[in-house]
Amino acid sequence: MWAIDQGDGTVQLDNIPWFIRGIACGDVVVTEPDEEGVRWAGEVVRRSENCTIRLIVFRDGRSGAARQSVINAFQQLWRRRRGHRTVRHGGLGRSAHR
Repeated sequence: MWAIDQGDGTVQLDNIPWFIRGIACGDVVVTEPDEEGVRWAGEVVRRSENCTIRLIVFRDGRSGAARQSVINAFQQLWRRRRGHRTVRHGGLGRSAHR
């Protein structure tokens, strides 16, 4: 995980947590260093307004259209509610323009 040190034993997540449920980019989590100084994430202490949505796409020829329909639906929703959004790294993510 990429994260921004908050200087108080917490970090703000700075990428999409693909394999961790219950957290999203921008959330602030407590960290604990191990004996080698590697910091391990603990509980969420402040939630962002972001969410992580995972899609499972199979290589069976039908999933591509389903994936695109989900992307289209979210892009329409985001344009109406909060402004411009982009698709990046195969996922649905916020653009740098908030």
